[in-house]
Amino acid sequence: MIWYRSLMNPAAYPHPVREIRHLATHISDVFLTGSFAYKIKKPVDLKFLDFSTLEKRRYYCEREVVLNRRLAPDIYLGVVPITRDGEEFRVEGKGGPVEYAVKMVQFGQEGLLDAMAGHGDLSLAHILPIAERVARFHQSAERADAFGTPEAVGENVLRNFEQTAKYQGVVVSPARFIKLKDYSDYFLKQKTDLFHQRIKRGAIRVCHGDLHLQNICLDQGRLIIFDCIEFNDALNHIDVINEIAFLLMDLDHRGLSGLGNRFLNAYLEKTQDYDGLAVLNFYLIYRACVRAKVACFLLDDPEITEEDKTAARERALAYFELAENYLGGHRSGLILMAGVSGSGKSTVAADLAEGLGGVMVRSDAVRKSIAELGQEARAAADYGRGIYSQEMTERTYDGLLERAEAVIASGRWAILDATYAQRRHREAARVWAEKRALPFSILHCTAPPEVLEARLTKRAAAGTDVSDADIEILRRQLSVFESFDHEEAERLVKVDTEKGWDVKEIIAACRIRATLN
Repeated sequence: MIWYRSLMNPAAYPHPVREIRHLATHISDVFLTGSFAYKIKKPVDLKFLDFSTLEKRRYYCEREVVLNRRLAPDIYLGVVPITRDGEEFRVEGKGGPVEYAVKMVQFGQEGLLDAMAGHGDLSLAHILPIAERVARFHQSAERADAFGTPEAVGENVLRNFEQTAKYQGVVVSPARFIKLKDYSDYFLKQKTDLFHQRIKRGAIRVCHGDLHLQNICLDQGRLIIFDCIEFNDALNHIDVINEIAFLLMDLDHRGLSGLGNRFLNAYLEKTQDYDGLAVLNFYLIYRACVRAKVACFLLDDPEITEEDKTAARERALAYFELAENYLGGHRSGLILMAGVSGSGKSTVAADLAEGLGGVMVRSDAVRKSIAELGQEARAAADYGRGIYSQEMTERTYDGLLERAEAVIASGRWAILDATYAQRRHREAARVWAEKRALPFSILHCTAPPEVLEARLTKRAAAGTDVSDADIEILRRQLSVFESFDHEEAERLVKVDTEKGWDVKEIIAACRIRATLN
């Protein structure tokens, strides 16, 4: 890198420079100058990427800009040349280019979600907008069907085990390694129909490919998702569930599984891709094994200190252990959330989903999906009309159970969030659960009428919730809500949300009512 010394000099840049910081990875060098960052690709060929020639580096710089502008259009400014001026090198100088750099707007490193998580500052308020942004991105991303076959997926998945086999007995026990490898191999061979269903659904897209906390930043109110994979189509032409599995696994690894559950539920509500839960654990294992592999490779690096190798060994062990945890074996069940609009049932349902590691399915989102409306669309109508007609209501309740099927099949609790004012709808859910030998309970949320009306007024003013319910609809719901009969009472848990609630107590009560003990 004959230009390195020059780029540490402020005079090498065509703009004022406050200070210069240099960051390096095994594939790139980044120079932070205050206002702008310049990322230069190293002339390496690592099999999975090839930056060995100047033309290739220019091509992948340009591709990096194009792909990253999908999620960070204001950050990626373009590709600029590094030119030679006598013995010195300059960015965007005169003369022919000797190298190329991706020019970016520099943003604060303190806003990286990786750092925020480490400081305990990452919260639900940060996670939900990310879920919405990623969901919208996936829905608009280009399809890449050819990369979704079990053969194409298996090439990456099984390579991990080939590359980490020699670390058995060093960072992973042979028993754990074989268990993970056998599961992955079995899934690829026995679930071929599932992979083709994902292709048919359009779930294979040109994704980000490297979606984890280190590549997401909050800077002065801006959400920036950056540094996507541009150098290998097999790594970013993937199932959208593979994409979010990386972020979910990263949150799990950091002890932030609750935030991961909130992200998953928000993402699924936006995309309605509940069928994708069938491949989620498979991809969680894949992502954890990739991280374990990266940590293992550090053990063979002669430039790494023994202290760093010890830390890498511990990371690899933790990732392999996490991967094994995703093998499942947990019992699932069904909880019905019942109550009128404004009763707080959606808020309680989200808390329940987090506490149980389950998935909440909202009738409002299902209804709009069936009507082929966006989740943000306003579709208010008189009670019993428009998308709230009796026919659409019946289709919505059927749709809830259809999505519950996918949730339950994935080994997770399903929490169905709807008014469930009619006894026949509650009975249909009970029969559905009994046929599958599932634990089943009903959680009825209530609040005084004045509280209900105040909540709906506040929600309408905010205009951010998927529900279209207003005070007139609330009053109609109250007038037609059918009381719970004796048989339902045996499954019933009541919560007055005005008084607050304890999630652990609710879960314990639901387990008892569901005859889990």
